[in-house]
Amino acid sequence: MTRAAFARIAALLFVLLVVGGIAGCRPEQKAPPTQPPVAKKPPPSQTGAQSEEERGTITMEITSEAFAPGERLPDKYTREHQDLSPPLQWSGVPEQAVELVLICDDPDAPVGTWTHWLIWGLSPDRTELPEGVAPKPILPDLDGAKQGTNDFGEIGYGGPQPPRGKTHRYFFRLYALGEHLELSPGAKAREVHAALEGKVLAKAETIATYSR
Repeated sequence: MTRAAFARIAALLFVLLVVGGIAGCRPEQKAPPTQPPVAKKPPPSQTGAQSEEERGTITMEITSEAFAPGERLPDKYTREHQDLSPPLQWSGVPEQAVELVLICDDPDAPVGTWTHWLIWGLSPDRTELPEGVAPKPILPDLDGAKQGTNDFGEIGYGGPQPPRGKTHRYFFRLYALGEHLELSPGAKAREVHAALEGKVLAKAETIATYSR
């Protein structure tokens, strides 16, 4: 090897050692810490509209002297016996309520929810319904309240008559409204439920059961 070639190799090794030393002196670069994802809040409602269930918080209480919640409805309140509507009592109606509505239905019916009773136009000052409300479209003795058509096709209350061997639940729901319902006597369940939208201030319910 010539002296000139040896000198070139030596110079190249020197350059490599210098570059490597500079690189080794640089501080270690760390990856930026990972930030936890920020939970996004759901966008507010564009319309502000609320359903009947959202607006109607359960602040009232409804009971019956004829049955305890979840207990069997006595025979005289069923369709195959005297078919009387049961007595009901309630409390906690909001001061701003202008009308009370009562709906009784059976969600366990084979054909879907079966409506047994629709009554509206009750005074917010009222605290009870007596046993055996008359099956009339208008009730002068009960604040001039109106009754709708149940799923038996009749005005007023129609008691339970579930298939034999089956136990069904019967919900008695009371609604306090901030606006009056503009419905004619004899209205059906779908009309009453539609009219409740946006008017419910408070609601309460109690449940009875029955089997044959």
